[in-house]
Amino acid sequence: MVYNRDEKMIMEDNMKRKIVGITALIMMITASGCMGQQQPQLTEIKTEGAPAFDSVKLSDYTNDLEGLEKYFKKLAYLPDDKPTEMMYEVIGAVDGDRFSFKLNSGPVVVELYEYDPDNLGKEGNRVISEVKENGEFHVFDNKDETNIAYKATLSDSGKFLMIYTDNSDNNDNKTRTNDVIKALKAFKGGKSADSKKSESKAEDKSASESDNKTESKS
Repeated sequence: MVYNRDEKMIMEDNMKRKIVGITALIMMITASGCMGQQQPQLTEIKTEGAPAFDSVKLSDYTNDLEGLEKYFKKLAYLPDDKPTEMMYEVIGAVDGDRFSFKLNSGPVVVELYEYDPDNLGKEGNRVISEVKENGEFHVFDNKDETNIAYKATLSDSGKFLMIYTDNSDNNDNKTRTNDVIKALKAFKGGKSADSKKSESKAEDKSASESDNKTESKS
């Protein structure tokens, strides 16, 4: 069936609502620890010996989502687990991941999104503006009862957005939340995407040379 522009927009909007609604429900259940036996085993974050965020050089990380995640892992703010890729386009982002883990035996959910400040688009502009004004954003621009508001933090550069969910009353967890927010606000990687590509090529070349040497010996 071929749909006209209005019908397609309505269908896409309804589909987005269903998907985001399911995602929100999963987040809420995970954060509240109510999945019982069906809840997947979450990695427990170990904070002992982790460096302070201002002691780690930002110049060692690329200024993108991958660089931010590596930086957070270095600080023990995230586990080394593979993240869940989010439907970041819905809120105008160019990339987005979710991490679920435990801190002091309590569940934590962290969502990280990357934006292009010079090319935000309609949804990106709306979301960033809402966070700047209210410290939260709605997934859609209408404000009905199905449109959930998410508390979020924006980096000072305007390039990264974070949703950090930790409902624990543990003072260490509250301190950690504040530390993560400070680190997110200050993050601005010093490496460009081009330098990351160059490093990747160098690693591939080194691996190839190593393989050739092994084959020559055999």
